[in-house]
Amino acid sequence: MLRVTGHLGRELSKVAYLTDVEGNWAYFVRCVEASPVLSFAEATSDEAVEALAAARIESGVGSQAEALAALRAFPPHALRLAPDAGLVFGGDVFDRGLGDITCLTALVGIKERYPDRVFWTLGNRDINKARLASELADPAELARHPAAVGGPYWVPKLFRHPWELYLARKGLLGSSWQHDGFTKLRYLLQRTMGCDGRTIAHRRLELAVLAGGGPEDVRSVSDADVLRSFTTLVAPDPDSLFARYLRYGSVAVRLGDALFVHGAVDQPSLAVVPSWVGYRSDRRASADVPYAAYPPMVSAPAPTALEDMDVDAWVRDINAWIQSEVSDWLDHPHYDADRCHRGGEGLIGYANQSCMSSRTVVYNSWLTNGHPVAPGPGLAGALAGAGIRRVFSGHQPFGDHPLVMKAHGVKVVTADTSYSDVNADDNRGAAVASIVCNLDPSAPDTHITGRLACGAGFDFLVDADDLIGRHCYSSVGSEWITAYLPGSSHYVLRSGAGFDVSHRLVSPDEALAVVTSGV
Repeated sequence: MLRVTGHLGRELSKVAYLTDVEGNWAYFVRCVEASPVLSFAEATSDEAVEALAAARIESGVGSQAEALAALRAFPPHALRLAPDAGLVFGGDVFDRGLGDITCLTALVGIKERYPDRVFWTLGNRDINKARLASELADPAELARHPAAVGGPYWVPKLFRHPWELYLARKGLLGSSWQHDGFTKLRYLLQRTMGCDGRTIAHRRLELAVLAGGGPEDVRSVSDADVLRSFTTLVAPDPDSLFARYLRYGSVAVRLGDALFVHGAVDQPSLAVVPSWVGYRSDRRASADVPYAAYPPMVSAPAPTALEDMDVDAWVRDINAWIQSEVSDWLDHPHYDADRCHRGGEGLIGYANQSCMSSRTVVYNSWLTNGHPVAPGPGLAGALAGAGIRRVFSGHQPFGDHPLVMKAHGVKVVTADTSYSDVNADDNRGAAVASIVCNLDPSAPDTHITGRLACGAGFDFLVDADDLIGRHCYSSVGSEWITAYLPGSSHYVLRSGAGFDVSHRLVSPDEALAVVTSGV
């Protein structure tokens, strides 16, 4: 069999693609169970595995009981890869599930076990944790007056919640609490990192479980313990889990005819490599103009004409640049005395549309106003000209299974399913997918299997099925054919926008009629 050579020379016949686990270890475990490429070498015990199965039956897949049982059943160090196979993780390892530490430990561990077969693209939820070194872990930062700290510049002014306002609304301004690390942690997570109150509750419970306890022991995990777990986990120490995760990460991964990014590629972002990081001359904080009114400016050359793009050179250069920023963060993790500069500002800025003027593949999406938009002929031609036929990404959810789009010879698979079932405890429920990218140049294809939130199974080959990934207009409106259900011999047609997504099932003949005549 022909194979594609990985970054360090290892031959790979296929890679599994997994993205946006967002700290949900139970979901991670379900993805491993569904994958022909991933497995666990061992379980904690037979009893723990039986307890996980019982929790799924009694409380439901996606329940808090399942999440707790999964933490106890499968240790992160037991994750394994099939021979001659690889793994690409699409980013966003943190924030929204019970298992931040465990998910991060599993990924770093499998990378170090198979260094030339495991890759990942850094997500915005990963990169923004680098801010904690300067905004939380630095005693000088905690000692600053709240008025000098400002708020998240990327949030529209009407909705922006500066640190000073947060404290005032809680009646804490002017008290010692304005210098309290745990209070600042809660603010940073909820008001600047897109988390909710469950993030801290999940961390507290995970710490209890990792110490051998359970829900009954969370009271023994203090606020100081939770704070320490965050500052230790993301410490700017080359040997910390988070620093290793950043150092092993990429902005883009190219394997054969497949390109992997966290968000999406478009003309403004493809082939753009930032050249420097600067600041407005009046960025220095004052009583009237807190520094956070102005984002750092990440400068980059004008977008290259599509016909002139060298995609392989861009992959090489953007990854080299991001690693130089990681090194800068490790060397200078805290703000300077005037709070005008910190190491890794370019790394942090690249994951932020405000800093990049939307010219980033991390904080980017295949959705426009919530609607899927496939690559146009120019972008598809540039990708195809570089030998890229498939693009894999995550970042923004759209329904309960991966979205496939075919256009102008390029296939896009975007696989963030983090809002598959909003009625489930974890917003995912029973939905799970296995994505395997076959890298054999003689027969490249992508095999996608799994379950919808309702439990129905899907199984299809992206290239081999001409109907999958087709866009059509029908009496329902704009629809995409996104999955095939062999159990009922139906195709799934998906429509809607953003989180308001609906599906309908049609027979193969009906699907063909929709594509050809818009029935």
